Amino acid sequence: SRGPDPGPPQGIVILGAGGHARVLAEALRLCGLPLAGHVAPRRAEGMETDPPPGDALPDPWLGPWLGTDDALPALAGAGLAFASGLGFVDAAGAARRARILAQVPGPWVTICHPGAIVAPSAVLEPGVFVAAGAVVASLATEVFPLAFREDTYGAGIAAALGVCMAFLLNGLGGG
Repeated sequence: SRGPDPGPPQGIVILGAGGHARVLAEALRLCGLPLAGHVAPRRAEGMETDPPPGDALPDPWLGPWLGTDDALPALAGAGLAFASGLGFVDAAGAARRARILAQVPGPWVTICHPGAIVAPSAVLEPGVFVAAGAVVASLATEVFPLAFREDTYGAGIAAALGVCMAFLLNGLGGG
């Protein structure tokens, strides 16, 4: 059991300032969720120095720059919630993201873009972002994690391919 719903956060802080963070910010706005701003190593590309947090003009997509990763503990104690807009493309990026995320106790918001399709029986855990065009079936929270965790990597891939094939065949059959 997860306990009672604490209600909407006072504001949501996005971690990051790249492309994934901007996609996340757009989804927040479309869902009507309050964006407090973002944290990132720098406020914006091309700036020689970072202005003090709060003094900078807000980024049109990400809202005010709230500081670097060093600001996370203070923001966590201010009644704000968090969403990870951190992407990565290699092992070094994944390690950096894990280090940053470990600094944030939460709460983490679940964001589901209005253009996504999520089965009513699917369970989306805190911190999950479902992007536009995504389809999440109940199998995503039952079969896939079990296949990857308890079987082999190949079994998880086979389960994913099986669902894709089912969607393809359903479409061909006019269903």
